[in-house]
Amino acid sequence: MLVTPAASTPEYFVFDNNCELCAHQDAIGDDHFTATGMPVDHCNPAAFPELISGGKW
Repeated sequence: MLVTPAASTPEYFVFDNNCELCAHQDAIGDDHFTATGMPVDHCNPAAFPELISGGKW
C-alpha cells in the first residue's frame, strides 16, 4: 500500500477514470485528495485552462 502525506498530493491528478475514482473516494469517505484537482470532463483537459502554458499542454 502506498501512503502519501496529504501535503504531498499532486495539484492535479490526470487519470482516465477520475469519475470512478472520485465516486469511490466519496463512497468510502476518504478526503485524502480533497486539494487535488481531478479532471472528469470526459478527459478534456481544456476544461482546466490553468493546465495550459503558452497555448500548449
